[in-house]
Formats: sequence, structure tokens, C-alpha cells
Amino acid sequence: MRSLFKRYLVTGILVLVPGVVSLMVLVGLVRWVARNLQFGILPDQVAPGFALLPDLAIRLLNRALQFADFGLSLLIVLAVILVVGAVAHNYLGRRLIKWGEAWITRVPLVGMVYKALRQLVEAVFSRESKFDRVVLLQYPRPGIWSLGFVSRDTSEFFNEKTGQKMVSVFLPTTPNPTSGYLILVPKSDCQELDMSIEEAFNLIISGGIIDPGDARERKKDGLSPGD
Repeated sequence: MRSLFKRYLVTGILVLVPGVVSLMVLVGLVRWVARNLQFGILPDQVAPGFALLPDLAIRLLNRALQFADFGLSLLIVLAVILVVGAVAHNYLGRRLIKWGEAWITRVPLVGMVYKALRQLVEAVFSRESKFDRVVLLQYPRPGIWSLGFVSRDTSEFFNEKTGQKMVSVFLPTTPNPTSGYLILVPKSDCQELDMSIEEAFNLIISGGIIDPGDARERKKDGLSPGD
């Protein structure tokens, strides 16, 4: 009975915590958008001529005006995004965007922020992973193994400087894999793993609790994750 209680408790936590936290983030994002995405196109209160209406009706009308203003503002933003996307797909639009980017990147500090945001957006909306493969390497000292992602083979500049074939490896932190360290290591020092990028991220985010090897063994034995 005690083991069953513990099993149900752990399973409930694993199911509820990610969902509740994700919902809280979503609600917070929606509230932030609702606060900032109101352009004041419509009045936020009904006209004085409606003062004879019951107080409840006035409050409902005011709330309806706020929702209508938010919806109209959202439609305008979406329309602007679609227009910019359509313009960016033709030759003239691409030329204008490149000219604008070239101008922005020349501005001190602003150019750095723009480049970082551009890379972040491209990484988020890209359908393909920016990482090539998952590797094991001894870091920060021999005898300690770390999990890393090969982002690319380095250029000949680094290969000539070191006299070895080098690779760029991103070492993520736990439980937030979006931060970490970039190191350049000899390709021969990396042991490639038969592990997908998603499996490696699950392992890192869980702090080693979710082991892809366990899931593969269960799948091989025909067992479900909860068995």
C-alpha cells in the first residue's frame, strides 16, 4: 500500500508540475500581451450618455470595449507581421531588409542586440536543430565526463593554429540547457553517442533522472514507462 501511494504520488507530480508551470507561463504571457497590446483605438469607457444604465451594465460594456480594443490591436499587429513577411519574400523586399540590417548592425551596442535576437528567433523557429550530434568528452579535467552538443566543425583557422581537427562543442548547464559554455576541442577527444538531441536535452533538464537508456530497455522489453 505504501509503495502504491508513493508511486501514485510521484506520477501525479510528474504529470501535474510540468502542466501547471506551463499553464502559469502561458497565463502570464497572455496577461503581458493583454496589458501591452492595447493601442487605445476604442475608448476604454462608455460615453457619459450611458450613465443611466445600471452599474453592472456599464462595467460589462467597459470590459467589452477593452476586449474589443485588444482584439483589434492584435489583428493590426498580425496584419503588419503578414505584410512584412510577404514583402520579405520578394526581391525588392529582401534588398530593403538587407539594407536595414546593414544599417542597424553598424550602430554600437544596438547592432549586437539585434544580431543576438535575430539568431535567437531563427533558432526558435527553425525546423532543424542547430546541433549536429551528441558527444561525450572529458571536461573540465580528465576523468570527469561531460555531455555536449557538436554545433559545427571549426574552420581551418583553428585547425591550423592547433595542428588538429577541431570541433565546436556546446556544454549546456542543468536544468537550464539554454545557458552553458562553448569550447573548442580536438575531434578525436569526442566520443559520439547514439542519442538524439531530444533525448540528450531530456537527460540534461531532468538532472540525469530521465535516462534514454532506461526508456530503450523498457521499449525493448515491451514495458510502458510507468511499469
